[in-house]
Order: sequence, then structure tokens, then C-alpha cells
Amino acid sequence: ADPVVDRASQEAFLVATKALLGLSGGPPLARNLKEFVVAHKHQQSYCISGYAAPTTGARPTITQADECQRCLFRRVLEDEGIKVTPWHRTPSEFQHPFVECWSLSPGERR
Repeated sequence: ADPVVDRASQEAFLVATKALLGLSGGPPLARNLKEFVVAHKHQQSYCISGYAAPTTGARPTITQADECQRCLFRRVLEDEGIKVTPWHRTPSEFQHPFVECWSLSPGERR
């Protein structure tokens, strides 16, 4: 399941991630954790525009796929000092033009 589908879930994920990585003002909750992987599916209704969901049995209608680079969720993570980098190749069960797997680690706050 995607960790973020709206502003409330984004805030909860951000609080937990910052605590795990030691970016919330205290020591990291997971002292030996250097990074972790998260899969995120970009959504027109939340973090990007340009995706039209397909009808049952129809091929997906994909428009403006480069909008993924402007993902609101990714920008919020980076603004809070979390380094977001692509994580290897996306596993086959997650392959979709709007799904990305990221490695999250401590970075610099913007």
C-alpha cells in the first residue's frame, strides 16, 4: 500500500520518517538504519496532475508522465531534509509509469 494518499497520511509518514532517521531534533529511533525503501504511486488527485484512470478492461490512458518529476510528496520529503533517490529497478509487480521505488535517507534540509 502507498504510504501517502492525502495530506494527513503525508504528515503522518513525514513525522515517522523524520523520527526514524533522526531528523526530528532527537537521536534516530533506528540507530543503525541508514536508508529504507518506499514505493509511491503518483496520483492526479494528490501529488501530480495528468493521470486519467482507465475504465475496466481498457488500456491505461497516460498523459504528462514527466509530471512524476514534480511530485508534491517528493518535494515535501526533500524540503524536510530527507534524501530521495531512485532504488534500483522497480520490481515487476510494481512496474507502472506512475510507480516509483525510492530509497529514503538523511539529507540536507532545504
